[in-house]
Amino acid sequence: MTLLISHLSPGRTYLKLSEGQRAAVAEFNAAVKSGQYPIESPMCLCGAGDSRLLARYDKYGLWSPVVICRRCGLIQSRPRLTEEAYGVYYASDQYRRICEGETEDLSYAQARFDGLYGRHIFEALEPVMAARGLTRVLEFGCAAGWNLIHFARAGYECAGCDHSPSLAALGRRNGLALRAGSFEAIEGRYDVIVINHVIEHFTDPKKALDRLSGHLNDGGVFYIGLPDMDNYYLGQLMNAHVYYYTPRTFLHYMARFGLEPIRTGVAEEEHMFGIFQRSGIGPGTGNGLEDEYRLMRGRINRVHARQWVKTGLERLGLAGIVHRSDGRTTSRNKV
Repeated sequence: MTLLISHLSPGRTYLKLSEGQRAAVAEFNAAVKSGQYPIESPMCLCGAGDSRLLARYDKYGLWSPVVICRRCGLIQSRPRLTEEAYGVYYASDQYRRICEGETEDLSYAQARFDGLYGRHIFEALEPVMAARGLTRVLEFGCAAGWNLIHFARAGYECAGCDHSPSLAALGRRNGLALRAGSFEAIEGRYDVIVINHVIEHFTDPKKALDRLSGHLNDGGVFYIGLPDMDNYYLGQLMNAHVYYYTPRTFLHYMARFGLEPIRTGVAEEEHMFGIFQRSGIGPGTGNGLEDEYRLMRGRINRVHARQWVKTGLERLGLAGIVHRSDGRTTSRNKV
């Protein structure tokens, strides 16, 4: 069975973009074409190089080839920006201008402090923290800190860091100890390290987790939240995402990286999370992924086929006779 390639392109996006977003997308694509952002094409995490293309552009129309490994079934961006290029991209705030449709207006971020946004992370971690006597929390890639604020309000000691200086500054105005930067911005050791919708951005997840482990106290835990690709739909494709995990590839590679799950579950309907401790036996081999490519190829083809049919009907002026169907699900897949 062949793999159908997504219909997404700069002229055919998953999302309806504002003029500002379209301009930012064009700027990014031009920068990639001109060589402003260095590109690399590494092997899969399993060491294989045999893959199949499933998309050339992401949901915004940004250049972002996505492939699936034929050995382990891991979905990933390749070729992609280098780690240094991603750092420049995030620090420029171009990433959030595209994703949030915002420039200097941070009202969307402030609004997240005023509701229950991110509280599911606190609710998942608090029983584990209480049972283990864990009190110090770090969030890596915290944006303005709307996840951390729930821990701070409950009396826990909190800190965070993010690539965006403007978002880190907003968090400080809300009373949080946030710093702008990446690994170099982390000071001290913590009982809990939250990595929410960040691990999929790591170009070398093992190296990143090893560096973060150096800031984790004995008996401490990681909270890792991320998209669940078992709920695959085109809206999940983002140029900033390097790896796209299913529950099976997630647990497989976390075991390979020396992490042992304490608790796993669903987050925000279509995402997933895991709370992990460092394994006392060192890096493992993970579970077998022999059927992962075949399983995901079938799911991807069903989504892409629906989109190609929808596109064809739209070109014929018949879009009104079909309902929106992007393959999106909200199944409660357990990790």
